[in-house]
Amino acid sequence: MNLYRIATDSVAIIGVESKRYANVLVLRYKKLVFVKIAVRASLATKRKGKAAVLKRVERWDVLVAGDDMIGELLIRWTARLAVACYVARLAFDVEQKADANWQQSARTWWTIGCFFFLSHVIAAFHFEHHWNHAAAYEATAKRTAEVTGWNSGFGLYINESFLVLWLTDTLYWWQDLSWPQHRRIYWTVQSVFAFLMLQATAIFGPPFWIPVVVLVMAFLWLRPWTGWSTS
Repeated sequence: MNLYRIATDSVAIIGVESKRYANVLVLRYKKLVFVKIAVRASLATKRKGKAAVLKRVERWDVLVAGDDMIGELLIRWTARLAVACYVARLAFDVEQKADANWQQSARTWWTIGCFFFLSHVIAAFHFEHHWNHAAAYEATAKRTAEVTGWNSGFGLYINESFLVLWLTDTLYWWQDLSWPQHRRIYWTVQSVFAFLMLQATAIFGPPFWIPVVVLVMAFLWLRPWTGWSTS
């Protein structure tokens, strides 16, 4: 009888302990599964996060590249259009007409050219030099050294003075339509413009400017030139 109780109690104890051990194993397994799921979820989140970051970086690179492209186009084409307007004004001067409408048309082209050159300076400082005058000076010095071997950024001050001269001449012309008929002032301004335009195009500009300059000079040479007529 005692042996029977001992046996049944032992079986009961073994059953309880087995069940407890089984429960512990189940809990451990569940914890392990939960940890694996959490780790996988964390990794997935990190991957998604990295992917999102990469996408944002790519989008930013695209935006920056787009801004750089827009800036480069603005810098180039505002300069080219300014030169085109300068040549257009010369074409009006060559005709030597004192007609008011003719002179107003010439003044309009001169003003548009001034606007384009001002836009060129602003675009260059904004997109290329980021409004850093020292950086603009260094870039000018580097370009000057590449072309002439003279490492100086003094050309930056020449370009800024050129802008002031163009703006001043345009303003005076709008105050007085006969402004170009002041011969000394006219030829002084045009001499400075011719020299600086030649430097900016045929010397410091891309090679395609050379035939353009030759054609413009040939046109001016073959046409009679006495400046604005006062009659």
